[in-house]
Amino acid sequence: MPQGLIGEAIAELERALEWDPLSYEVHHWLTVMLALERNWDGVIDHARLLIELEPTVPFGRGCWASDWRGKGLMDESVACHRTAVDLSNGSAMMLGWFGLVLGSIGRTDEARGVLERLETMARAGYVPRRASHGPTWVCEMWMRLSIGSIAPWTRAISS
Repeated sequence: MPQGLIGEAIAELERALEWDPLSYEVHHWLTVMLALERNWDGVIDHARLLIELEPTVPFGRGCWASDWRGKGLMDESVACHRTAVDLSNGSAMMLGWFGLVLGSIGRTDEARGVLERLETMARAGYVPRRASHGPTWVCEMWMRLSIGSIAPWTRAISS
């Protein structure tokens, strides 16, 4: 992670693309940095490229979903997340982000269903915290806050 130096990280990744313009990994991390910078137009460009480079890898759809979420287009975000979940064969990470969006837009019944799937996976065996690129516990925590009673300390943050 760039430790707050997002602009510098983007510049380094763009230089790396000069060496290998079709590197999925470099485009992947550039897309993440652009999302952290909230450069939604850049995210959409690179997410589309990720999808073109590897149409069966869920990460491009997940990035595209974050772009829609960032622009406030939640129905589009939900559709992209659904596709990412399908492409990942229901990976915990993709389910976690999907549930986060569902819970945050008030689709609590669907979010609870996703949470139940994650809990079933956890009871059946080990679910890696970095299953397919991300910490599912963060998504689960926010999903729980979105669909359950909001903890008192979060009310001050959200108001």
